[in-house]
Amino acid sequence: MKHFVIIILLILPITKVTAQVPESKPVKKEFKTQGEQEDHWAEKLFEEKYTKQHYQRFNDSIVVLDQNNIRFCNKILRVYFSPELKSIFTRGLFYPQIITRFYYAKEE
Repeated sequence: MKHFVIIILLILPITKVTAQVPESKPVKKEFKTQGEQEDHWAEKLFEEKYTKQHYQRFNDSIVVLDQNNIRFCNKILRVYFSPELKSIFTRGLFYPQIITRFYYAKEE
């Protein structure tokens, strides 16, 4: 019996015992700042919930009045534009109905 216990004690450290870990359980990450954690949440939300959507361009008249004003039909959008933003508005990628506060152009 004594030899049996010694054999078990010698063999036990050699054998590898592994447990099954469920794959669906997320690994808890440590974040250095709250910003890192919020970025992680945003990426996770985007990966899980994003659905691709298609919208048509704005087809009515778009007139550039001056450096900071663009007329969409009878509505004037006044914004300080960078060149990139200006091209988004002038190409019709932006719908003016998204913004509720507009200056209405006077009929001339």
